[in-house]
Amino acid sequence: PPSAFSPGLVIALVVLVAAAVTALAFQGTRGLYETTESRYAEVSREMLETGNWLVPQLDYQPHWSKPPLDYWAVAGSMAVLGVNEWGARLPDAVAFVLTAWLVMALGTVLWDRRTGILAGLIYATAPFTAGAANTINTDTLLTLWMLLVVFSYWRARQAVAGGGSGRAWILLLWTSAALAFLTKGPPSLLVLLVIALCHVIDRRQGRPVPRLLSLWGILAFL
Repeated sequence: PPSAFSPGLVIALVVLVAAAVTALAFQGTRGLYETTESRYAEVSREMLETGNWLVPQLDYQPHWSKPPLDYWAVAGSMAVLGVNEWGARLPDAVAFVLTAWLVMALGTVLWDRRTGILAGLIYATAPFTAGAANTINTDTLLTLWMLLVVFSYWRARQAVAGGGSGRAWILLLWTSAALAFLTKGPPSLLVLLVIALCHVIDRRQGRPVPRLLSLWGILAFL
């Protein structure tokens, strides 16, 4: 029933709809930009054509400039939607909408719902993030995973402060870090470095922190 929806939830849904419109409205209205979009799309198309999902190829030669996760996402999208602009750009559009939701969620747990909604709205309408969501690139997908790392760590801290262990959140943190690494490689580890530094400082100051080094988490990352 309509009464079951709070004003905050309605506004949050409006932000997600705005993000979806920003990301999806113009995906099929133009050709691929040179050289980045066409390169990512062609590597993904060749992956789909050859069935070789482990070795990215450009002009049917090994192409190791990036890890394969973004190529996997684009190739999988093309398998469903066809080899066209929509098929090539949809993964980044979906990642953009999910990231807008995570920005709202992180803003809410750090401060309050109003702050989270404002943060999500700013992210969903910022020119650079919106522009990136409408092109094929690794950064939009990388942003999703790195933000999920931060969100998972903060939720683990909340769990420990409430008397829990936060293990499930730490496992999600390491899994998200693995997905980030599969998307961009070593630069994705910077977010773990920042979290580790903050973790050490907070522990020395006596604040409750989760156990960051998790055997299952590290295995998931590997």
